[in-house]
Amino acid sequence: MKSNRKYKFLAIAAFIVSAAQVAFVSCSDDPGVENRFTTTAEYASDFLKNREKFSEFSAIVDRSRMMDLLGTYGSYTVFAPTNEAIDKYLAGRGLTSIDQLSQADCDTITYNHIIEQAFFTTDFNDGTYPQMNMLERPMTITCDSDTVSIPGQVQLAIYINKEARMVQMDDSVENGVVHTMSSVI
Repeated sequence: MKSNRKYKFLAIAAFIVSAAQVAFVSCSDDPGVENRFTTTAEYASDFLKNREKFSEFSAIVDRSRMMDLLGTYGSYTVFAPTNEAIDKYLAGRGLTSIDQLSQADCDTITYNHIIEQAFFTTDFNDGTYPQMNMLERPMTITCDSDTVSIPGQVQLAIYINKEARMVQMDDSVENGVVHTMSSVI
C-alpha cells in the first residue's frame, strides 16, 4: 500500500513539474530573434530617395507631403520624372529651381504622377488607364515603335498623355511600381 502511495505521489509530482514547465515555456511573449520578420525591400519612397536621378522629383513629393504615403503599405504606380525632365519643365515655365515652385505646383505635379493602384506595362494597352491619377484625371497610354534610339533595332515606346515617354519601365517596389519618365506629365 505504501508503495502505491509512493508511485501515486511520484506520478502527481511529475505531472505538476511537467505542467509547470509547459506553462512557463509556452507562454513566452518573445518569439526569439530567429522568428522575427524583417524586410529589406524598397518602398516607392525609398526607391525615389535612393536614386540621385529622382532627387528633384523627391523634393517636390516631399513638399507636397506625399512621401510618407509612398512609404506605406498599399499599391501605387509612380511615374517618376528624372532630374533632366524636371529641369525641362522648369525652363518651360521660366524657372530655374524647384524652390520657385509654389505649394500648389508641387501638389499638382505630385498628384498627377501617382495612381493608387499598381499597373505594370503588361497590365495595359493603348487607351486610358482603368484608374485615374490622384488628381482624378484620366491618363492615356500610347504605344509606338522606336527605331531612332538604337539604330537598327525596333523598341517599344510607351507614352503617357502622348508626351511623356517611359524611359525605364516596371521597377517593382514593395508597394507597387515605378516608371521612369522623360518629362513631367
